[in-house]
Amino acid sequence: MPKLLWIGLLLLTGLSMLIMLLGLLGVPGWVFLNHAGQFFLGTNTSRETWQTDYVFFRRDRELLVSQRRDWLTLTENTHQWRYVQLTPLTPLFRWVTPIEPASPGFAALQPGAAPPPGYSQWMPVQKPAKEFSFDEDEQRQLDALKAAEQRCRAEWARFDSLLQRGEVHLTLPPITRRGANTAGCRFDGNVWCDFLPTFKAGRCQQHRTEAALEQGTSPRRHWVLHVSAFMRVGGKLSNLYLHLPGLHGPGVYVLGPDTTSPHTGEGPYLRISEQQPAPAGAPQNTLHTGYATTALRRTTVTITRFDTVARVVAGTFDGFLYDANTRRHLPLREGRFDVRYYCAHCRQGR
Repeated sequence: MPKLLWIGLLLLTGLSMLIMLLGLLGVPGWVFLNHAGQFFLGTNTSRETWQTDYVFFRRDRELLVSQRRDWLTLTENTHQWRYVQLTPLTPLFRWVTPIEPASPGFAALQPGAAPPPGYSQWMPVQKPAKEFSFDEDEQRQLDALKAAEQRCRAEWARFDSLLQRGEVHLTLPPITRRGANTAGCRFDGNVWCDFLPTFKAGRCQQHRTEAALEQGTSPRRHWVLHVSAFMRVGGKLSNLYLHLPGLHGPGVYVLGPDTTSPHTGEGPYLRISEQQPAPAGAPQNTLHTGYATTALRRTTVTITRFDTVARVVAGTFDGFLYDANTRRHLPLREGRFDVRYYCAHCRQGR
């Protein structure tokens, strides 16, 4: 009798391992997938694995969803989409039934579309996968979070409209040295400041200025500072980026790509890049404009604090940025930044 129990246990274990292997290998039908795209053996984050991205309809715990997978080849970044029906077999397993959009009467689904043939009795969900849950309490929390995000976006849209009409104005952040994660300047007479509204951690907030410190080694060891900030007004997204190799402490640093750094072939520079929707009929969808420091007109950064214990760097900058389209140097005035930097390879105290 014990021998029979052991044989049965071994068979059951072997069958379980086979099912798991089939799921991991992607054999049609057996996958360790739930509505949010999770594997039984951990989070499914592989770009090459089908990810559920949108839930259209449900019938009890069956779902009609769209899925996407991405992978890189030597020549391109490839994307694929498909529609599938997810039917639960156990709490851990779902049967995946691919649905061909070319099937008779089955058109490509869009959010808010009517149910396709054969799904007329299914209940509409119409939510991104990350906003859907079978648990009622969790779904209420997700809905409340989505409503809060929509209120934030509506408030941002109203403020953005006032900005574009000139009824309100952005202001420069104060000059500080405490790691406030701010940046700003007057560029060609206009205020440029970090202003990129976002919804994160359940609340409205600004995407703050970010900074990183890395260690260069050519031709000798040195520190390289990167500072990046964004501003969005209307359809225009603008990025201010400072690249400062050879950072050694407080002092004045001259910028310009023609300036040869004593530590690296790529000299220190500051640029402002802009992108916005192109006018109707333009050959491209987005217009890109860039302004950068040169050696022809002096531009400097003055580092006022470089604290390797608190990991804070602050400073001011002043000079000119070159517009290649108009061949003019535009004034850059009252520049300031105050950031806490990230350093992956720094020792404590760096």
